[in-house]
Amino acid sequence: MLELRAATDQDIPAITAIYDHYVTHTAVSFEDQPPSVAEMTARMAKLHGLPYLVAVEQDTILGYAYAQPFASRTAYRHSVELTIYLAPTAKRHGIGRALYTALERELQAQGYANLYACIATPKVTPIISNEELLTRALSDTNHYPYISWDSVRFHHHLGFRLVGVFSQCGFKFDQFFDMVFMEKLIAPHEGMPRCFLPQKALK
Repeated sequence: MLELRAATDQDIPAITAIYDHYVTHTAVSFEDQPPSVAEMTARMAKLHGLPYLVAVEQDTILGYAYAQPFASRTAYRHSVELTIYLAPTAKRHGIGRALYTALERELQAQGYANLYACIATPKVTPIISNEELLTRALSDTNHYPYISWDSVRFHHHLGFRLVGVFSQCGFKFDQFFDMVFMEKLIAPHEGMPRCFLPQKALK
């Protein structure tokens, strides 16, 4: 049975191994050198209480997802950027949806309002409108080396909308890749965001 729970330092070696695949073999991550377990541990420690979840089945970590600050300026505090990675054999089994649903639930409880996803995509030349790009992402059956439209489709099906395209901003494996931002609003924008309030006031 699949278990979703908060990640611990003991999970970091398995998390690092999952991420290593995407750094080494894909353009899903724009890093080109896999980080060490120590570096991944330090990154998790910097999240300051934002949710970091793992999906576990039979003591095996199949994926992880977390939220991090969208930007450092104070006014952005109600906005977070989400990250999710699954073990290659764990895709298309509903694990990603389960992780994101649990992550969103925790972020709502903490008072956050805006969710963002930064997603690498195949190169589109010339850049087309958001509407045309989303149509292409949902219907394109071509195979691209190192990248696919899967993450755009995943976020679209979970209620995210495409809000921006960055042209050929990533260079890896001797080729250029585009990047898009997708957004989901999970709370009303009325008055001070609840995540600005002391935690005891949210209970």
